[in-house]
Amino acid sequence: STPTPTWTPTPKLHTINHKIAVCMVGTVRSLILPTVFKSTKQYLLDPLSANGANQVDLFMYLTTSGSDSSGNRRIFCSESLSQNGFYSALKALTPKYVQLVEASTCDVYTRTKQPHEPLCCPHGPYDPENKKEASFLQIAWINRCLQEAEKRGRESDVPYTHFVRTRPDLAFWDSTPLDILENDSHVTTLLKCDAPATDQLFFLSDHLKREWWDKISFACRDIHPCCPEYAIFNANADAQQDSRLKTGIWRGVDGDFSCWRIPRTTCDSEAAAIMPDLRREPQCQVCGLSGGCERHDEFVRQLNLYLSEIGDLGIDTHII
Repeated sequence: STPTPTWTPTPKLHTINHKIAVCMVGTVRSLILPTVFKSTKQYLLDPLSANGANQVDLFMYLTTSGSDSSGNRRIFCSESLSQNGFYSALKALTPKYVQLVEASTCDVYTRTKQPHEPLCCPHGPYDPENKKEASFLQIAWINRCLQEAEKRGRESDVPYTHFVRTRPDLAFWDSTPLDILENDSHVTTLLKCDAPATDQLFFLSDHLKREWWDKISFACRDIHPCCPEYAIFNANADAQQDSRLKTGIWRGVDGDFSCWRIPRTTCDSEAAAIMPDLRREPQCQVCGLSGGCERHDEFVRQLNLYLSEIGDLGIDTHII
């Protein structure tokens, strides 16, 4: 008879096809709603991982200041982490790195500015509503997140092959197609009815990051005072819209689902399935509102306490 082997064959080592850094940048807003962060995981992060064939790491640069109605300050005032939507979002999304930006201002940006980064656009008489500064800062924080991800990729054994920019307040209702990662000649964005591309969600290879993104000028003279995509995608980018990317903006905890960024007929019909879920979110459970955070010093105290509490999740978290 054939003897029974006493050894175990060495399993074949798993090879990562793509290593993807997803940069979520912007104001926290509706990220604390379960439908928003669950849809990000289900329809963006999980499909990109391709059942483990790809490595997907989430990097977050999130602004925490803002009006109470947008759900920013009150998310850190929960007496119970189990009722805190932001804690639930971090637990579900398991980011690799989180940078909390207390206020998106030139002062905060300049205090943490690296020598190679451009000067912040100051408020001036030419820009009475300060829109140019806001537009610059949106691009600057996206750039900061992309550079942080790239740096950490270089420090590891395998650098990132692809980068994705997304927002905290995007709700998805269909899976991201994997073949987007095969496009090395152009940037892929979601549909936008009034522009050839949008900064809200886009995909680019490491090659395009070096040859396109890293060469974009963020100087004040090149920043459009209205919309950051005008500065980004006017920089000779070969961008293509992909109608298969199904997402819209849920602007605030008490706000509405915004479909004006893509054709209304497409968004209204396809997003209808998730609208009831978004409207039924119980405010007392997702916000953890306990009051007392409108005062700046109390907000900072609560935020620092909160950072120590979420340390149990093992997430690299910082605040500036």
